[in-house]
Order: sequence, then structure tokens, then C-alpha cells
Amino acid sequence: TSKDALFTHMLSKLCERHTPPAQLLKDEGKAVEDALYEIGMGFLTLVTSAEGLATTRLVIAEVTKHPKLASRYYHEGTMRLVSVLAEFLELQKKLGRLHIKDSKSAASY
Repeated sequence: TSKDALFTHMLSKLCERHTPPAQLLKDEGKAVEDALYEIGMGFLTLVTSAEGLATTRLVIAEVTKHPKLASRYYHEGTMRLVSVLAEFLELQKKLGRLHIKDSKSAASY
């Protein structure tokens, strides 16, 4: 529906504004701790912003009438951020800076 498309577009734009820049995720010279701090602060900024809170409230209020919105919220929001973090962790693992078995699992915490 058009409501689903509008919500997906809004959520996608919200996540784009708060997703760490690609150069941060691929910067091999940046300390892991510093990069993780920036990634974490971006995530916290997203979930505690007025727009982020309003989006979460909207999803909760509409979930029974529009379950697809909740699914899109999860996939476009939560899982998108987990994937970005997992990609970063995997690079750090390949560079020998981190020793973790499963980057996706680690990113989920």
C-alpha cells in the first residue's frame, strides 16, 4: 500500500542519516575503540532522537493493523544497523584487530 511505501521510505531515510559513513567503516587507520564509539553514538542518537522515538511509537501503535510496518521497521532499521556493524567487525577481524567467531552474532548484541 502507499502507507507501507511511505513508511519504508521514511525509515530508510532516517537510517541513512544515522548510519555511520562508509569511510569510518573502512578506515583501517582508525582505532577500533574510536570507530565503535562513533558507531554506538550514531545508533544512540538515532534511537533517542525525537524522530526515532516517534517512529518507534508509530510502529507500536500500528502493529496490529499493519503488521508489515513492524516487519519493515525491523528489517530496514534494526537489521540494517546490525549488518553495518557486522561488516565493520568482519573487516576488523580480517585485519587481525579483533578475534571473534561470528561477526553477525557479535553485532546483534
